[in-house]
Amino acid sequence: MGKIVCKSHGTQVLSFVSKFHQKKIAGAEPSHESEIRYVEVDNKEENIQGTFLVDPNILTQLDRHEKVSKLKLDSSEFNKIFSDLQAVCSTCLQEYLARKI
Repeated sequence: MGKIVCKSHGTQVLSFVSKFHQKKIAGAEPSHESEIRYVEVDNKEENIQGTFLVDPNILTQLDRHEKVSKLKLDSSEFNKIFSDLQAVCSTCLQEYLARKI
């Protein structure tokens, strides 16, 4: 777990999202149901655990085309997308998801 200093909300717990969603959060844009996907990683050996908001393009990079809202990834798949994740304020993320259209 980490913290981030947000211009709007002060010091908050950080969340990781794809660059696509980070740009939309920064621009106070609404979220779209069709663009929301979550990936879950649970690898205690490498200390990688969490659920991350990503967009369908990230899953295409992994050649994963399931039409589900939450996918489990193994560590090798997660390592392929890790550089595409950005830290955001958890409160900003909640507000973004609440602006869903």
